[in-house]
Parts: sequence; C-alpha cells; structure tokens
Amino acid sequence: LRLEDVDTGAVLTSGSISADFTKGQEATLALADVKLDSTLTPELQAQAVLLRADPSAPRESASLEVQGGRMELWPGMILTGIKGTASRKDEANLQIDFSGAYGGMDEVLWRANGSVDPASRLGAVDVDVKQLQLARLANVLEGTGVVEPADTTLGGNLHVELTPDGAQFVGAGHVQSLNLFEPKLADNPVSDISANLDVRGSV
Repeated sequence: LRLEDVDTGAVLTSGSISADFTKGQEATLALADVKLDSTLTPELQAQAVLLRADPSAPRESASLEVQGGRMELWPGMILTGIKGTASRKDEANLQIDFSGAYGGMDEVLWRANGSVDPASRLGAVDVDVKQLQLARLANVLEGTGVVEPADTTLGGNLHVELTPDGAQFVGAGHVQSLNLFEPKLADNPVSDISANLDVRGSV
C-alpha cells in the first residue's frame, strides 16, 4: 500500500493491510510494517498504524494510532517505542499525543503533545523529557565524548513552534555530574559538570 498527501507531500507505505468495516460501527484500517516520509519530521517507521473513522463523518472523526514506532533524529540518536495518537482537533488542525524512549529502552522517557496543521505546516508542540541516568543510554553515547556516565542525570522540556520555513524552539534543561573527554582537545577528562541550560533557536 502507498498513500500520498498531495497537499503536504507526505508519503505512507505499508507492507500489509487489513480492514474492519461493520455497519453502524467505527471503521478501522490496520497497517503493518509502516514507513512515513514527511517534510515535517524525519522518517518514521512503525510496527503498526491504525486508522479509524466514523463512516458517516470520516473527515471529522478520523484518527491515527502509532504502535512500535522508531525515528532517527540524527546519527546515533534514535527514538524508539513510539506510541500515540493524532486526531482531528478542528477543521485544520490535528491534535497529537505521543510518547516513547531512546535506543530500544522500554520505559517511557519523553512525551510530546500539541497541535499541527499539516496543510499550512503551522503548529506548536511541547516535549517533556523525564529525568534519567545517562548510563542507561550507553549505546547512544558511543562516540559523543561522554565518559563514565554512571552518575550523570539529565532532563528538561522544549516548546517548538512550526512554520512553513522550519521550526523555532525554546526550552530549559539540566544536567548533573557530566564527564566529558575529547583527546584532541585535552589530555584528561573534564569531570563532574553540572548546569542548568536555557536553549533557544531555529532550524
């Protein structure tokens, strides 16, 4: 199966498909082994995507549920265990509510919710990152310069405003007991760094 949104250029492909249509009930379309290419986000892969709608008002009632999602934000930083929903908020906007982890972990470590207008590429999303021990992300940290992460913790939040030209973001975070080592810059690690961070920028 291949679906394309002509307004946004988003393309969804699926390895298999099944459907449940019962008169007088909500219709369900189940897709397995899904990939979604969009200009709004990096490529999303998912074990399953469920599309639901009331046949009498499909546009107003349509919703999408993602299960077992995976998204690589940049090399080495992979969001895993993505699950959540996107449903019609009003005529233009989708309400989104997703959560997930990193690097194959099972625990929910971040949540993202907000609203997006796919046609205009306008929207706002808030992301909350649960405080966690960096040592649990050892497979993500390889090659980053972070060393001895057993006592390192971090967390924070981010507000993202989407525009047709990209995104603007502002947020705050904290890190405690961070150890860094880059042999090209120094002979010894810089140890026990703790800081509160304020970030603002655009992409």
